[in-house]
Amino acid sequence: MRAFLLLPLLFGCQEVVVQEEDTGDGFLRLASIKGNIELGTPYTEDGRGSMLIFVTIISNKDGVMPHRVLVDSTVDVTPDDYSMQFEITNLFPQDEPYYIGAFFDEDFSMVNQLEIFPTSGDLASWPNGGLFEEIVVGSGEEKHVLLTLDHEWD
Repeated sequence: MRAFLLLPLLFGCQEVVVQEEDTGDGFLRLASIKGNIELGTPYTEDGRGSMLIFVTIISNKDGVMPHRVLVDSTVDVTPDDYSMQFEITNLFPQDEPYYIGAFFDEDFSMVNQLEIFPTSGDLASWPNGGLFEEIVVGSGEEKHVLLTLDHEWD
């Protein structure tokens, strides 16, 4: 690997900065977030709908930007011990946090309106006007999170 690091120097690059990672091989490893979603408040209709899990970043230029979105359109949250596992992969390690949230779209309004945002009666893991869960991931890290749907959107 060291021979490959010298090639840019031979072809005119001024400086090469290599940060060694914990793996010892110098390669950057993509990160992942695994988690569970649980109900913290009762559903409002029949308990069947779509679950959306999303990761966003905040850009100085554009504000909140979606980064990854997972959608399961066949969710049934009626069991008393409902829990859903998820995994979001291929996240670039960075010092700035990612923001993660989930919501249960019981009336399928997200599909009908083509907007990825909760509407009245949906259950969310963050309060209306509140903040998402913050997670910082390093190279090769696998973070775990519990998202509780304990806010009914109004």
